[in-house]
Amino acid sequence: MSAMNLARIEATTGIRQRNAPLPINYERAVAALKECADVDELISWSNNAEAAAGYYKTWKDKEGEYQMRRIKTRAVVRLGEVLKEISAVASWNGREYKSPRTQLLQKIGMSHAASNLAVRASTTPPRDRERMIERSPPATVKQIAAVSPITINNLRSRSHKNSAQWRDMMSQPGSLSRFLGWCRANEPKETAQCLSIDQREMFQLKDMLREIENWTYEFERNLKVQQ
Repeated sequence: MSAMNLARIEATTGIRQRNAPLPINYERAVAALKECADVDELISWSNNAEAAAGYYKTWKDKEGEYQMRRIKTRAVVRLGEVLKEISAVASWNGREYKSPRTQLLQKIGMSHAASNLAVRASTTPPRDRERMIERSPPATVKQIAAVSPITINNLRSRSHKNSAQWRDMMSQPGSLSRFLGWCRANEPKETAQCLSIDQREMFQLKDMLREIENWTYEFERNLKVQQ
């Protein structure tokens, strides 16, 4: 986090990374979080608030601890709102098949599980979310996400337009089955030798094949039996 962002957080909330936290201006922190759209800064809000909550817990100051936990939760919820606006649909970037959201998560070191939790928490009805955050003790992000209308399965299926389309692809004669049938009916070496294409078309075809290879690799790697 930049020195400017750290100074802003300290000035707004009284959170310090290495020293004891100063008195909290909770209302200013809430207002600042609503305006924040920087992923790194939101993660810093969350981390600093969690650390400060530990200080207050050590001092047996429950109100200070709860206020810091509320700030942490609000930072994660706001992070979910920001992530929700970043496309989760994968595309070929010249080297691999990844979505803009996946690329961002890898850059900031955040897991898909943590990302999904934040997104689900951000979709909880505002009135319910506010009530859960402001109670004592405040609800955790996981507890808030649990009452979201969006389930983990909803998030996992976002890349498919709808479940009916996915079932069609998996069924006979679905798209995947038709493609497999075509591959079985056409010997690859003979098919390649029969093609009459120029260099530009060859490069385009190879890009498409690499995209298919990356998609199937990621697809197979993430396949799990539903419990």
